[in-house]
Amino acid sequence: MSQGSLRIITALLGIPVLLGAVYVGGMWFGAVIGLIALLSAVEMSRLLSASGAKPVLASGLLLGALVLARLWFPYWGAVVALVSALTVLATPGLRGDQPALRLSATALMVVYPVWLFSFLILIREGVGMQLEDMQAAWLTVLFFITIWAADTFAYYTGRLIGKAPFFPSISPKKTWEGFWGGVVGAALAGGLVKQILLPFLNWTDALMIVLICGVVGPVGDLVESRLKRSAQTKDSGSLLPGHGGFLDRFDAMIVCAPLVWLYLAYLSGVR
Repeated sequence: MSQGSLRIITALLGIPVLLGAVYVGGMWFGAVIGLIALLSAVEMSRLLSASGAKPVLASGLLLGALVLARLWFPYWGAVVALVSALTVLATPGLRGDQPALRLSATALMVVYPVWLFSFLILIREGVGMQLEDMQAAWLTVLFFITIWAADTFAYYTGRLIGKAPFFPSISPKKTWEGFWGGVVGAALAGGLVKQILLPFLNWTDALMIVLICGVVGPVGDLVESRLKRSAQTKDSGSLLPGHGGFLDRFDAMIVCAPLVWLYLAYLSGVR
């Protein structure tokens, strides 16, 4: 079976699960995003280890889980600080060679991808935003579909007409034609979803979300490509046939989610 076929089958199986979790919301959505975030953290740990910086996986996953639980645990900040201190003191791996490097790598795998991923939960739960539950759900759907459309349009536009390299030192196959194709795809899909599902969202705000996803999304792709280059590997993992790993599939969302949430929270604060 070709890579393209595997890519489509994986998407057809995974997208309904993700959108179903968006619709239900609450702990169910948090559990799905949490699982994706922690599996991405495992992949991140492997990339960092292959690059020479070896994070302490168990400690990173524990801290990541606490970060994800911050919506449901009001004193999460104090607990994270305490567990971080205990990690430094008690983890044997941090008392060996290059403890500062290992500690930094462990912190990095908590921040990227887990902490950045957690902003998806904030968007779905409407934290900091004056939204009803289903309005937050439709905003989350808008976010996902816009990212997916940008990625799909960029991929096929680049393959069909791509010539001018976008960032050849990090990702030689990406082109400016693919980049602009992704922006157009994000605009088309985002506009359609806004028109059908989000009458409460004005066009200016919808455009801002589309621009964040279409323009900033490729930055997430480049960040992950840089990490894979350092680790000398093609994919971050193999759990998603046709896509590679979870970082390969969700790299754009990791960097866009915090920015979209910040924009939406800002809107709620000024209105």
